[in-house]
Amino acid sequence: MATFNKINGGMRKVSFGVCYVSMAITFILMCMTIIDVVMRYFFHSGFKGNIELTEIGIALIVFLGLSFTQYVGGHVHVDIFVNMIKNLRVRFCWNGIVRIITAVFSAFVTYAVFLRAPGERTVTGVLKVPLGPVMYIVAIGMAFFTLVLFMDGLDYFLQGVSKEGPKLGKSEAEILVEEAESAVGGQ
Repeated sequence: MATFNKINGGMRKVSFGVCYVSMAITFILMCMTIIDVVMRYFFHSGFKGNIELTEIGIALIVFLGLSFTQYVGGHVHVDIFVNMIKNLRVRFCWNGIVRIITAVFSAFVTYAVFLRAPGERTVTGVLKVPLGPVMYIVAIGMAFFTLVLFMDGLDYFLQGVSKEGPKLGKSEAEILVEEAESAVGGQ
């Protein structure tokens, strides 16, 4: 279990790092939009390629943010049927199996994007930005998401089958909110 916790801790660091890259792209897109609005207002013309760069940036934001969102439990869960399972061990095992199956499908998508990226010759219309490198970054984001999803599923499953049973502690999201509130309150 110690090895699992080390790997999970490493995945947490990677997820947060990739999320910071996603946040930086968001900030850059915000600045680009402000500059474009100001240029349109004062000069009656925006800058060339703004829409293309925004489209690429949004794709990167989404795929680089997937692993962090999974790590903190931010994805939507439809648990109507799962909540009908009264045995907590069975519920945890079921959640683990579902996440592992989802990770397998996500791995196929990641592999397909990695295979397609080298042959991608498409460029954007105005700036002629090649989309192949963007596809590699999307695939890397998907790979991190797949790993976090697999580790999450394994964690659920192992808790379901362990002697101690499932641990019902605070979620990562609740812990992060508490840390943020204490940081703001401490100023």
